Amino acid sequence: MNTLERIYDVRGLSDTEKKILSALPRVKNVQGLVKETGISRTGVIYRLDTLAKRGLLRVIRESKKRSYSALTENELIDQLQLTINEAKISSTK
Repeated sequence: MNTLERIYDVRGLSDTEKKILSALPRVKNVQGLVKETGISRTGVIYRLDTLAKRGLLRVIRESKKRSYSALTENELIDQLQLTINEAKISSTK
C-alpha cells in the first residue's frame, strides 16, 4: 500500500472517492472523470463536491467551466499533520 492509499484510508474515503482522486492526474473535468471511472455524471459531481468540502482537491473555475486538481501527497501529509497538531493542542486544554 502506497502513501496516498494510506492517507485515503486514514481520511475514510470510499472506493468511489479514491477512484476519482486517482483519475484526477489524467483528467481534470467531470466529463473526463465519467469516462475514465465509469461512475455516473451525478455521482462524479456529488463526490467532487464532497471531496472539495473536505479539502482534498482544488476547484479551478474558468468562466462557467470548472476543472479539478487533487492535492499532492505532500499537501495531504501537511494537512494530516496540522489536524494531528490541532488535536494535541485541544486535548491539553
